[in-house]
Amino acid sequence: PTHITISLSRLQVWMEELDESDMQLIATTAFKRLPSDLLTKMIGFTRALQREVVVHRKFGHRGSPWDFNLRDLFRWCELMEADQQPPYWQPLDYVDSLFLQRMRSVDDRSAVLRLYSEWLNESKAIDANSLQPHYAISRESLQVGHAWLQRDDAALASDAQGRPPLVLHGQLRPLAALMTCIRMRWMTVLTGEAGCGKTSLARLLARLCGKSMLEVTLSTATDTTELLGCFEQSDP
Repeated sequence: PTHITISLSRLQVWMEELDESDMQLIATTAFKRLPSDLLTKMIGFTRALQREVVVHRKFGHRGSPWDFNLRDLFRWCELMEADQQPPYWQPLDYVDSLFLQRMRSVDDRSAVLRLYSEWLNESKAIDANSLQPHYAISRESLQVGHAWLQRDDAALASDAQGRPPLVLHGQLRPLAALMTCIRMRWMTVLTGEAGCGKTSLARLLARLCGKSMLEVTLSTATDTTELLGCFEQSDP
């Protein structure tokens, strides 16, 4: 159970963790277009991932602590309803962006795929290489896999050295995940070792979309007022 303490009123509230039936009822009510049997499998996978990674700690040590809950299920369903039509529901199309890209090692991502195959009744094991997306750029839009963004009708901007944008093979899957978050207006966090290409990926996406990107350098000494601003009292 979750223990929440409200200090102002000295009131303690105990809330039980959502079980499978709770998640099934909430998801079925919120996403009426998705078949209930498919939602059951998706819920089973999400709960199994929480159990294997968070409770039993069988994999996913790098980047922990993790939490896979109703929020992930809702995002999964929102993507399916936004992009797909019945009866062609394909949950696998968004597993990479929602779950695999959060893992920090190849072994952890392979373990997530094996768990997905068990719960979604895939006929054969899924290879991570098969998830490599295609990409296409037109005057109106940029598409990487199942993610797409509108772009300005302008030539692709060159960098400071006058070079055109270069899309690397290894950037496509993280790029698709980043585009998905931006299109759905979700908070995005790019993590990784220094020099692994986090800034380059964000700059590449801005150039491919013909957008300008504002960059702010932060440090441990940065205060929230530097980002949000503040009110100061003055005496005229």
